[in-house]
Amino acid sequence: VVWGGCFGTTTLVCKYNPGRGARRWISEGQVKFIASRKPSPQPRRVDRTMASEQGASSRKWRVHKFGGTSVAEAKCFQRVKSIIESQGDGTLAIVCSAMGGKPKVTDLLLQSVETAARGDSFGALLQAIREKHVDCAESILAPDAAADLIEVIDHDLSEIQDILRAVSLMRFEFEPIRELVSGYGELWSTQMMVALLKSYGMNVAFLDARRVLRIEELLTGPAVMWEESEKLLDEFMSGLAPGTSIVITGYVASTKDGKATTLKVRFGADPNPN
Repeated sequence: VVWGGCFGTTTLVCKYNPGRGARRWISEGQVKFIASRKPSPQPRRVDRTMASEQGASSRKWRVHKFGGTSVAEAKCFQRVKSIIESQGDGTLAIVCSAMGGKPKVTDLLLQSVETAARGDSFGALLQAIREKHVDCAESILAPDAAADLIEVIDHDLSEIQDILRAVSLMRFEFEPIRELVSGYGELWSTQMMVALLKSYGMNVAFLDARRVLRIEELLTGPAVMWEESEKLLDEFMSGLAPGTSIVITGYVASTKDGKATTLKVRFGADPNPN
């Protein structure tokens, strides 16, 4: 896994092969532990060999996890692109957080829900979110690609606006709504990364983790439903051409009945959350 920060944060690299039902997906706790370690002068490389069987779990993956600091602005996306280009051959899984920096997109999304629940105007928050993404997209993408992405973002923001209007009318901050709204940032940054990598001729596909990552709520927090998640991942990968790498949303998942949710823990994936 690679943690590559835009502002000189630590990079940790490990080769990762899910194997046996992908039962060793990286947990938020593991991410938080690794991120809490002090930066070392040189990237630390860890190799892990795991048994493999079939489907997606039979592939040998190199997994890159980029937190919000790593995708905070245009130059950060370009730096991530350079890291990915340097990896050479092999199947990559590239996991992206929402855009960080100041302000963080996830913070703005959560603030919009809180603001709507108070009955206050949330329009300025949504506009700030849009401007942050539009500025970045227009800086790193060709005009047509930027326009396509902005169209997606505008559609999503329209949906969020409708949701927030309902929250404002009810004056109540429903937890499922917080979970749904707060996960949009990962969708946008990941699709922006896909567009950027494709513009340089890289063979990548976008994966909304909510399609394949199923969790159940336990008293101790969200727990991954490994067998179902592996099956869904295998189904997704079977539709891709050989050698295709995937760019995946971090933070978001779906409940066992298919409702959008999140992994609840933030900042663990970002060595420099502030």
